[in-house]
Amino acid sequence: MSTETQPTPIQTSKLLQEAIEQLEMRSTEMPIASTLAELQIVIERLSFTDIVNKTEQNKAVDPIKLKLLLQDEISNSMMDFVLWVSEHRLLRMLSGDTGRHFLSYCITTYRSVTEVECVTPIKITGDYKASLVKRLRVIYPQPSRIIFKQSSMIIAGFILISGRTVVDKSLRRHITQTVPDYVRAKSKLAGRTEAHG
Repeated sequence: MSTETQPTPIQTSKLLQEAIEQLEMRSTEMPIASTLAELQIVIERLSFTDIVNKTEQNKAVDPIKLKLLLQDEISNSMMDFVLWVSEHRLLRMLSGDTGRHFLSYCITTYRSVTEVECVTPIKITGDYKASLVKRLRVIYPQPSRIIFKQSSMIIAGFILISGRTVVDKSLRRHITQTVPDYVRAKSKLAGRTEAHG
């Protein structure tokens, strides 16, 4: 018989906040919609299997069992979060009614988070990515999500998309604006030389 006491509401609130922070830290490069969709998959799988109920209250679920249950359905980032939850013996938080409440809380929390897409012609990684994020944080402070995407439609430069705001600093945009200006300038110059000729 277990002598463990149930966590107090304050302890539960702290655990919930820590879980949200861990989810955010591990899924920061995923679009919010993908994060929530994958979280829903996790909650559904854990709710409809007995993996959580068969595990003793104070034990972590075998990571191999979790990986087998969720393989090919969630990203590595989400799997890292699930494994963190399991290691901290909080897996019940992602199952049943508690899991649905957690998902609802996450949806409410993420509703106010700005998502910014930075679209570039090449994959941005390492120090350069960190440098860009640092500069973009001036305009889009935490908890905004800055998501990098690659598009072959961009030859050089970048496009920032935040809600309905689009900042297009791509070569394609620059050319479409510059070429007509150049043609007009050449036409005016040609008109002047004919008048003086």
